[in-house]
Amino acid sequence: MFELNFPNAVRDDRDFFNRRAERLQIQHALVSAASKPIVILGERRIGKTSLLNISANWLNTQPLNIVVFPGPWNSVQQFKLEFLSALSGAVGVRLRQKEWLDNEGHLQLASVTEFIEACYETCRTTPDRRFVVCIDEFDSYLLKCSHPAERDEIQALAFHLIEKTSLPITLFFTMTRPTEKIGRAYPTSFLNKSEQVHLHPFSHADMIDMVRQLLGQEFVFLTQSLDYLFELSGGHPYFIKALLDSLVNPPLAAPLGTEIDRIWVDRAIENAIERPEVQTTLHNLFETHFADDEQDLLVNLAQAGSELSAVQLKDNGQAAAHTLAQRDYVSIQPNGRVSLRIGFLRLWLNAQIPILARNTRLMSVRNNPPAGILIDETSQRVYQNGQEVLLTGLELRLLFYLARHLEQVVNRDQLAESVWGKYDEGIDNARIDQAVARIRKKLGDDSKQQKYIETRAGTGYLLRNVTFVARSS
Repeated sequence: MFELNFPNAVRDDRDFFNRRAERLQIQHALVSAASKPIVILGERRIGKTSLLNISANWLNTQPLNIVVFPGPWNSVQQFKLEFLSALSGAVGVRLRQKEWLDNEGHLQLASVTEFIEACYETCRTTPDRRFVVCIDEFDSYLLKCSHPAERDEIQALAFHLIEKTSLPITLFFTMTRPTEKIGRAYPTSFLNKSEQVHLHPFSHADMIDMVRQLLGQEFVFLTQSLDYLFELSGGHPYFIKALLDSLVNPPLAAPLGTEIDRIWVDRAIENAIERPEVQTTLHNLFETHFADDEQDLLVNLAQAGSELSAVQLKDNGQAAAHTLAQRDYVSIQPNGRVSLRIGFLRLWLNAQIPILARNTRLMSVRNNPPAGILIDETSQRVYQNGQEVLLTGLELRLLFYLARHLEQVVNRDQLAESVWGKYDEGIDNARIDQAVARIRKKLGDDSKQQKYIETRAGTGYLLRNVTFVARSS
C-alpha cells in the first residue's frame, strides 16, 4: 500500500509539494508589522487545508507565535465559545474560573464588548506573543449557520476583531473562491482587508516534480503518460492524486517497477471514476459549487467531447465560460472556443449524466419545494420546505426504510430487523416508537393529527404526503 495522503489533507512538510511562492507570501505577511487577516482562496480540494497546515507548522517554529485551531461552530455563540476556548486553552486560562461559562457550559459573554474584553484579558497572560487563529473552510461554517443573521453577525465580529481592536491576534482563514451559489449566502467585503493567497492548479513541470517525488523511485513514468496525466488532471492536485492512488493501490495495484504508459493510466481512470470518495466529492462539487449555467456548460462540453465555439454556447454560456476559466475549469482560446481543462471531469460527467439529469430535477424540486417533506436518499438528506431537517443516523435509516415502502404499512418487526439489524429483547416496540416520535417532532408532525407518519394500531407505521427521491442505481 502506498500512502499518498488521498483524499486527506497533508500535515507533514515532507508530503507537501510546490506552492513555494504562496508559502513565501504567507510567511512574509505573518512576519510583517501589519496584523491584517490572511485568507487562502481556491477551489475545493486544491490544497487550501494542506497549505494552512504547513504554514501552521512553520508558525510553530517561530517563538513569538501561538497557533490555535478553534473547534467547529454553527452559531454566533458557538463561534465565540470556540474562539475564546482556543485562546484560553493555549495559555492555561480556565473559562469557568473566570465565570465566563455557566454550569451547562454556555458562554456568559452576551455582548461584543464583553467578548472582546475577555479576549484582551486572555492575551495579557502572554505579553509580547501573538495568537494566530486558524479557521479552515470559514465559508463552509458560515453556510452551516441556521439563519443569515447569524452569518452576518459572525462576519461583523470578525471585521470588528480586524478593524476595531488592538488585540495581538491574526486571523488565518481558508475559503473557497466565492461563487454565485456560495456568494448568495454570505458577503465577502471583509476580504478586502485581507492578505489574499490564491491557489491555482500546478503547471506541467510542477506536476511532473510531484509525480516523481511521490512515485518516481518505484515506477517509470513515460513522457507520454505524464502528458496524459496532465491532460486528465489539468494540474489540479486532487485529480492527480486520485489517478495516482488508483494506479498504485488495490484493486489495480500496478507492480513495483512497472513502466507506466497510457494503458496503465486508462486503467487508473476506470478505478478512480468508481471510487466512492471520488463520487461523493465530485457530486458535492458539481451540485454545490457551480451555478446552473455553469453546470449546463460543463455537461455540454463533456458531451461534445471537444471544444465548443462561441456560436455553440447556449444562453448564458459565454458568461459561464469566463467564470469557469477564472476558476481554472475551462480554457478559452483567442478565437473564443471553449474546452475543459480537466479531462477526468469530462469522463466523470459523461458517466454521470443520467444521474446528474435526475439531480437537476431534484434541485428544481428543492427550489420549488413540495408542501410536504422531500426525502433524498442519494444525498442522505431530508428537507422541509427547502430547509434541511437534521436527523441522526438511526433516524435517517428508519425514515428511508419507511420511504422505500411509501404508502405501505410497515410492521415493527420489519423495522427492527432492517433498521437495527436484528430483532431481540433489546429492540422492543417502545424503542421503535420512541425513535418514530423523535422523527415526528423534527418533522413538525402531530401525533394526534398525523400528516406524515401514520400509526396503525397493533401493526406498525405508514409514511405518506412526502416526496421521495430514491438512490440512483
